[in-house]
Amino acid sequence: MEIQDRRVGQRYSVSIPCEFTVMDRKHEGRMKNIAIDGAFIEAEESPLPGTQGDLEFRDSEGHELKVTARVVHRSALSGRPDEAEGFGLYFVEFEGDSLVNLKGLLNDLAITQGEK
Repeated sequence: MEIQDRRVGQRYSVSIPCEFTVMDRKHEGRMKNIAIDGAFIEAEESPLPGTQGDLEFRDSEGHELKVTARVVHRSALSGRPDEAEGFGLYFVEFEGDSLVNLKGLLNDLAITQGEK
């Protein structure tokens, strides 16, 4: 059975500290890639797929972004044993100006990393 890639937007490599909070449990990690519809978070512990929580991080201009997101998968980023596990998120709802700020961040990344 072939796995279907459901990503909507271009994915860009990043290294942004972040927190994903489920109930009162915080999962600290580092965002490794991001798109308009989701991100991959490298973390020591990963919530179960289907879990919904709040992702918080800052863009390069210092704006705080808050996004309700759902865990869609857990995996190793490259499969290397020396690399931390992580989890993929699908963005569900943006708080305040977070969507506008995310679009600005993605535009900056498109300029610096180029459209693939």
